[in-house]
Amino acid sequence: METEEPQGGKIVRYPSGGEATGYLLDQAQEIIKAIMPSISEKRLKKTVEVAIEDLLRLGLVGGSL
Repeated sequence: METEEPQGGKIVRYPSGGEATGYLLDQAQEIIKAIMPSISEKRLKKTVEVAIEDLLRLGLVGGSL
């Protein structure tokens, strides 16, 4: 089954065969967001804490946008 290109987005596909690569650009991300389970604030906080610990362990001590 071929998923249609969403308006305002793009499903990136391999040139040979047209199989989806897994990259979803712009509004195409809404396809996944619509079916993703929600995450609790507690779980999100723990996930961020673990990520920060990993970054510190790898030597990243600061950053900016």
